[in-house]
Amino acid sequence: PTERDAIAAGTVWWDAELFSGKPNWKKLREYAPPALTPEEQAFLDGPVEKLCAMLDDWQIRRAGDLPEHVWDFIRDNGLTVTGLCRGGMFPAADRKGRQAALDDNRRAIDDAATLEAKCLVLVVGGLPPGSKDIAGAREMVRDGIGEVLDHARSVGVPLAIEPLHPMYAADRACVNTMAHANDLCDELGEGL
Repeated sequence: PTERDAIAAGTVWWDAELFSGKPNWKKLREYAPPALTPEEQAFLDGPVEKLCAMLDDWQIRRAGDLPEHVWDFIRDNGLTVTGLCRGGMFPAADRKGRQAALDDNRRAIDDAATLEAKCLVLVVGGLPPGSKDIAGAREMVRDGIGEVLDHARSVGVPLAIEPLHPMYAADRACVNTMAHANDLCDELGEGL
């Protein structure tokens, strides 16, 4: 369903120009700003504005969860977290760094579960500092996802691997194609 949703979402808009290597900046300036429908504007001005006013980051961090009245408001107004983009960054230069990444991803999975997010988006991480071993970084990604996958399954949070353009391979994502992301999904099984 996620792939169908992405395909139905429309075009790549101006991003195609950006990733062409020679963007036509005039074309960007010619795009009209997107207009919201009256329903979308009312949604932002109403429930979204009220929800934002209810949030107190200090209180949420101290309690480790949203206050119950906020959860009630979210449920009562049909608001959902479609995806939390907070996971990944698995490759690291040493065992201690890889363990820290695993621990951080388990916390991200718990955050996604708390928010009742439909998935946790993984920007998997690039090359460890000083490394040029892309195959090794990809192994760390596969192994890292494999390490946290049972926890994600146990709390009902699907993991979504987000491939990024190869220009981000060094520091953000050594998974650079849908084919590679799908291969990881096939290899690791349910929950991705």
